[in-house]
Amino acid sequence: MSKNIAILTFHRALNYGAILQSYALMTVIQQFAGVEVKIIDYNAEKFKLQYINPKNISALPSLKRKIKRIIRWIVRYDSTKKESKKFFALEQFIENNLLLTERLNAEELPGLNNTTDIFVVGSDQVWSARLTGYDEAYFLNFVSEEK
Repeated sequence: MSKNIAILTFHRALNYGAILQSYALMTVIQQFAGVEVKIIDYNAEKFKLQYINPKNISALPSLKRKIKRIIRWIVRYDSTKKESKKFFALEQFIENNLLLTERLNAEELPGLNNTTDIFVVGSDQVWSARLTGYDEAYFLNFVSEEK
């Protein structure tokens, strides 16, 4: 019987290294363990806000943060435009190469215990409180003890 493995990592970062790490980990587990592997399509709320699109500014929680983000976006318009092109290329790579679960929020994560035999978490960056805002999901708080 084939095992189902789910990986929790930063696979949607605007960062080539994070995406390539996700792809490499998924691929190595598939090839050497001969199992089904998916990357959990989850991001901490704090992590999502780091790469917010100026068109989607309403997702920010406070007026003060919205104003700061708009000013920063205006000041950095040229580099933001380049980042947007980079982001589009990374999104294409993700969609074409990563096997993802459906997008999940923190409340939906425990449901993965019904379809997953083993959970893997990493890279080391997922435990950075600065990046995740102390999101306990990256410590696998939703996973059953035996998995």
